[in-house]
Amino acid sequence: MIERFLNGETTNGEERELYDFFAGADVPAHLEPYRAMFAWFDGGLVADAPRSVGASRPRHRFVKVAVTVMAVAAALVVCLMPRQPETYIEGYIMRNGVMITDPEIVSREMAASWELCERQLRCYEEMEDDVDAFMLELATFENKTLI
Repeated sequence: MIERFLNGETTNGEERELYDFFAGADVPAHLEPYRAMFAWFDGGLVADAPRSVGASRPRHRFVKVAVTVMAVAAALVVCLMPRQPETYIEGYIMRNGVMITDPEIVSREMAASWELCERQLRCYEEMEDDVDAFMLELATFENKTLI
């Protein structure tokens, strides 16, 4: 019947029987932990609630304090942890699998690369001019031979 009471399935009459039983002197030892709870219900829930059956207040307090201490410790670790400086690398080059970030070296290498690209472009433009001149000569030659 205790289980039915805890599940809210008892009638008022059954609850009165439980209150009277636990108020009596013949409560078996294994049911003794329920005595304070039923006395509280019988008293109209006026006084402070009794401790839960099988629960101990000091353990509950210890767990609450332990969790609080761990949370504070975690917050302190996060807040006080040395942070790595944020570095912004504007440019870099890779040489033999090594990243080089020294601005002077990077700038010098970038200028050299740009110069090489410009030389290549001039070379291709000259080749294009040569091809155009060759095509013009070829067309002129073909026209002369056809006439």
